[in-house]
Amino acid sequence: MPKCTYEYEPGVLADYPPEIPLDCKEHSTENSRFCIFHDKSYYIEHEQEAAKGFEEKVRKCITQNKPLVCFGYYLPGISFASLLEGKSFSQPVYFNKVTFTKDANFWKAKFSKKANFDGATFMEGAIFVGAKFTEEANFVAATFSKEAYFGDAKFTELTYFGIAKFLGEVQFRQNEFTGKTFFRNVTFEQQNKVKFDENDLSNVSFADTDITRIRLGDGIRWGGDDKFTLIEEKWLENKTKDMKVEPTEDVTLELVLSVYRNLRENYEFRLRYDDAGKFFIKEMELKRKYREIITENLVENKKNGWFRRNVSLTGLYYHPSRYGESISRPTLIGAITVILSTLFWLTQSNPILEPHFYPSAEPDITSSFIGFAQVGNGTQWLKSFERSFADFLPLLSLGGDIKVGVIDYIIKIVGGALTFGLLLIAFRRKFERKYTR
Repeated sequence: MPKCTYEYEPGVLADYPPEIPLDCKEHSTENSRFCIFHDKSYYIEHEQEAAKGFEEKVRKCITQNKPLVCFGYYLPGISFASLLEGKSFSQPVYFNKVTFTKDANFWKAKFSKKANFDGATFMEGAIFVGAKFTEEANFVAATFSKEAYFGDAKFTELTYFGIAKFLGEVQFRQNEFTGKTFFRNVTFEQQNKVKFDENDLSNVSFADTDITRIRLGDGIRWGGDDKFTLIEEKWLENKTKDMKVEPTEDVTLELVLSVYRNLRENYEFRLRYDDAGKFFIKEMELKRKYREIITENLVENKKNGWFRRNVSLTGLYYHPSRYGESISRPTLIGAITVILSTLFWLTQSNPILEPHFYPSAEPDITSSFIGFAQVGNGTQWLKSFERSFADFLPLLSLGGDIKVGVIDYIIKIVGGALTFGLLLIAFRRKFERKYTR
């Protein structure tokens, strides 16, 4: 009987061991060039026969401890949980470009070696609840047409979902992403049905993926000491230190900023403004610490020096207010301004007159510097505080008996206006409930 003529064509970067055949070893069906697993029209009419043949193939591979090779198969609804009977796939499995025509049930399946689902199509549900991937797992360019459940699945090594398409409900809950996991260029078509919860996502990358509307539960944790640092930021830091980085970890400043921006927008959309503010701070901190230098067609990322980080506009915006997210910092600046200005007026012989830093020749018009000679005088303290407080409030006019000078304007503009401006920004961010995109 003739052999099936199907031959798998891997991508240019694919690397398969020489013992893994890319051509099909099955016999072709009658009046066809393909076998029962590759002849779509024959498979539709002989689904039960295909299911029985595939189950035998799986059992044989497990018994003989051989890789399971299913390039391009059309597979019926099979419960791998029942088929494995508590055993594991002890050798690599290759479900590349496989079409699962019914539910693919891998509930609590154990993949001891590499698991390949590159280009696979799940026409119905994909159930990987409780599955354990001990080595690399590949779902590159896979299509999940309906439900995809990965609850309690464990990914120990590298995991790729790059270019995958999730067209229905998606659940990743209580997972273990021990190895680096890539959701890069992934399509979540119905983002309101995508849920990640009770997961540590410190090793997970969402670069180049729209996650602005997916549901991130309260149990989500990110990386770093602050629990809001993305793995992409760590890769960027390594890159700026001229450390060797893998091609999958070669990121640009703008790419990392876009991920933080997507997360900020996601949390704002879910009305979680405190967490959104933390991602906004992370985004702005990246802009303060790094910059992109474009030379010809090359984009280079550089870490900013001390002066640019602290004295630039971004740096000056950070220190007094944490980019408008802090209420305590401008409040502290205001308090310090009032205290210092009170101490300044306390050193004047008359706090209501125009100040001088030397003895005045016109004591009725200008004040003289007397140091802290009146520190024990309660009236002197009260007058000094009243003038300081009046100076500090931007819209409060000074009394007619007070001789206004340059010092008053400095306190009013630099101290009062700056403090209240930063407080206004901070309160607006805290209590704003309007969302636009």
